[in-house]
Amino acid sequence: KNMASSLVKIDIHLVFHVKSTGIPMRKEDLPRIFQYIGGVIKGMDGYGAFSVSPSLLDKTINYIRKQEEHHRKRSFHDEYKSFLKRYNISYDEKYVFG
Repeated sequence: KNMASSLVKIDIHLVFHVKSTGIPMRKEDLPRIFQYIGGVIKGMDGYGAFSVSPSLLDKTINYIRKQEEHHRKRSFHDEYKSFLKRYNISYDEKYVFG
């Protein structure tokens, strides 16, 4: 018997920004915060999702782990706009960060 199967693996780099930047997140709170964020994301439209090539997966994971360091050198807005440009996504700036 020939059984057809469909196999899919898509890695997604999800990007979003919290409006309040006055209070830094403590590392010990991150697991709880990530769990909360996962629930919130399911009910919102305000995020970007970018597919990640398997050849860039390790680089992307490393980037995410060091995002705090990246954001000291480059603002979230500039970095997010560079993702949109890299993925050739048209956008209206007044809606992206509004």
